[in-house]
Amino acid sequence: MKSKQERLAGLLARPALLVAPIVAAFALFLIIPAVHVSAHSAYDHSTPGDEEVLATPPAKIEVFFKEEMQRASGLPTLVVVNDSGDTVSSDAVLDDNDRRHLSAGLDPGLPDGRYAVIWHNVSADDGDEAQGAFYFFVGEGPTSTSPAATSGRPTATIAPTASPAPAGNDEGGGDIPSWGLAAGIIGGLVVGGGGGLLFGRRGRV
Repeated sequence: MKSKQERLAGLLARPALLVAPIVAAFALFLIIPAVHVSAHSAYDHSTPGDEEVLATPPAKIEVFFKEEMQRASGLPTLVVVNDSGDTVSSDAVLDDNDRRHLSAGLDPGLPDGRYAVIWHNVSADDGDEAQGAFYFFVGEGPTSTSPAATSGRPTATIAPTASPAPAGNDEGGGDIPSWGLAAGIIGGLVVGGGGGLLFGRRGRV
């Protein structure tokens, strides 16, 4: 027959046995979201490139992402605005031969200046949204003392617009709300030469 000391030691040992699986489950819970977040269709490269300075204005903007995108509630979309906040691009087009590729035509004869490219998409893999922006320049680029050189990255959420697709080839999407073009990006572009536009690198989400 066990002594009182042996029975007490057995009771004290039980909580440790219960804690181990709880700790393991919690660790798994922390790992799963990290894998999920990495599935966003983030910016990969573009033409014009991020912060590229062009001698002449381009005819269109082409952006490539790390994953394929789906059509959902007007996304994906791509908008190019000048320093006054005016849109200088046509509707975004998703390439059905390569759904990592999004493009938009640009107004002819863009004057010299800085242009913000703002994008918003939905991953075809898991339906997660991603958004961000970057600059390119026509004519001279920013100097070391200009507002454009010290203002960081633009950031905004853009209003989804229909992305043209062949008949019968649209894909369904989740319940993604329509957003207005964030007032911050327009205000930042107009006030102080864009000094108010703040972003992480390429606005990755």
